[in-house]
Amino acid sequence: MQELAAPKVSTHRPAVPNHVDEDACRAPEVLHRALDSLWAETVRRSRGIPEDGFGAVEKDFRERLLKLGALMLGEALPAGLGTGYGGSSVGCRECGGRARFVNCRPRTVTTLVQEVRVARAYYHCGRCGRGEAPLDGQLGLNGTSFSPGVREAICLLDAEVAFERGSAMLERLSAIRLDKQEGRRLAEELGRELERETVAEVEGTWRPGTPVPREATESARRLYLSPDGTTAPMLAGWKEVKLGAVFTGSVPKSGEEPERLRTRYVGTVGDAEEVWRRMYVEALKLGLSEGTEVAVIADGASWIWRKAEETLPKERVEILDFYHATEKLWEVSRAVFGEENPKSKAWAERWSRKLYESDAGPVTAALRRLRPRGPAAREVIRTTLGYYRSHRRRMRYREFRAEGFFIGSGVVESGCKHLVGARLKQAGMRWTPEGAQAILQLRLAMLNDRWDYLWRSPPRG
Repeated sequence: MQELAAPKVSTHRPAVPNHVDEDACRAPEVLHRALDSLWAETVRRSRGIPEDGFGAVEKDFRERLLKLGALMLGEALPAGLGTGYGGSSVGCRECGGRARFVNCRPRTVTTLVQEVRVARAYYHCGRCGRGEAPLDGQLGLNGTSFSPGVREAICLLDAEVAFERGSAMLERLSAIRLDKQEGRRLAEELGRELERETVAEVEGTWRPGTPVPREATESARRLYLSPDGTTAPMLAGWKEVKLGAVFTGSVPKSGEEPERLRTRYVGTVGDAEEVWRRMYVEALKLGLSEGTEVAVIADGASWIWRKAEETLPKERVEILDFYHATEKLWEVSRAVFGEENPKSKAWAERWSRKLYESDAGPVTAALRRLRPRGPAAREVIRTTLGYYRSHRRRMRYREFRAEGFFIGSGVVESGCKHLVGARLKQAGMRWTPEGAQAILQLRLAMLNDRWDYLWRSPPRG
């Protein structure tokens, strides 16, 4: 651990220098000695490669290089930033009074290059009793001893793998030792903050006078909304997690396939109303406007189409996912002809192809011509006919394809597997709804290419 002794640092140095101090930019002698030592030790260890192996030597080098990095960072921070001293008193952020300078206090900070000790000017407000070190805010260290870089690494790992594995991987990759519960706390803390920001953004969008959120520089010509539901294991049992994919698509020329352009995902351990509100906000960001052609692609779940009716313009295009439509035909063929009968596969493939080339009409007629032998098969046919009647206007696949629309909901189904299944459904996991939502928000930030935004200066902390 590299310690920065307070006497080395002038308390009167400005927090952010306005000019480059040439003396400060020269590496101190202690760094030159440390670098010479690293070089000599690396050469010596390299001679042992035939016996120890290169892997052992490079791990040893990494440890020594991290120590050198900690030493360098520890020397550079006071040279560049000082202690955060802003005079004999500063304004108190809590009560607006004046906080008096007390002394310089050291603090241990865990960074990506091991631990360093930072000397900070400490102030105390006599009116409200609050104490603070302004340098902590500059470094993104308010309320934590982990640097922003370490917190990002923790959150990134814990968003991808189980908390215990995340802590182990962090130690193997960076030599930072972290208890899995501390990693969980940091990851869920950031996720909860993201959730609060999302809720505030959604609520603000419906508030009169609030500017429309935009990411796109121009209106989208064609935009798709594709909601779906999956489940995740909670402490109180399995609970549905609702996801939505929002993406823009090209309007292809005749004979060409459509192209997916920009995609955003939303997710909530909540109700149908919430996922639709979040999808609508993402649609606005991607350029939804009065002239945008809007399409909904989803399975046959009634909540989806009910909320589409309540939320979206009347002129929208509704498309039943082609895979779900044909899945019903395979259920019928197995019930009527049997699992192993070659006629089963031939019948399902024939009418799936017919559905793709036309609409629900010919397939419905073919279902009525079947003569099942048992009540179970008759029931499957009856429910499939009802399903097709309910969604017949959403099954005009020849027309949709001719107009260049996607007809499958694979984008959101892939999101269900990647966002929820790959992280929240691992063996032995049980979540609180709040914890699951927090980790889901981290994964959404990564999948939506918004991860770097979370760590822009000034850092969160």
